[in-house]
Amino acid sequence: MNRRTWTRWLPVALLLLISSAHAELSCDDFLANAGGKPAYLEFLECHQEPELQGAPFRATYRLPGREVYNAERYAAERFAMKPLRRSCCIWDAPPGFFRDPHTGIGYSVFMGSGETPVNRREALQDIDFIYLRVDAYAEDP
Repeated sequence: MNRRTWTRWLPVALLLLISSAHAELSCDDFLANAGGKPAYLEFLECHQEPELQGAPFRATYRLPGREVYNAERYAAERFAMKPLRRSCCIWDAPPGFFRDPHTGIGYSVFMGSGETPVNRREALQDIDFIYLRVDAYAEDP
């Protein structure tokens, strides 16, 4: 194959490689696959959200409130997330993000509680469960 032909087909070959890595994306325990998932994070379910931009695969986890401070540290270290803060009647944090260096797949990470009367940070461990949601995008939204 001459250099000119190789140069012409290289971008096509790279696109095929990238798309094949993305084509394998499906529902799974994304945090376990990424490694280092804490034992207190319970994987609940995964499903696809086809009506959302990028049609993400969404994995949902929960953790007992007593682990909330450990979960905040984990989320800060792994996903650059800020601590939970009170918004009306829930606790949540701005989303975090990470990209798998091997596949290029991007993951958005959200953490928050359901509606709760707990209104002081010192009492966060009194919330029954905190939820963590990981959205996986085969294409950037």
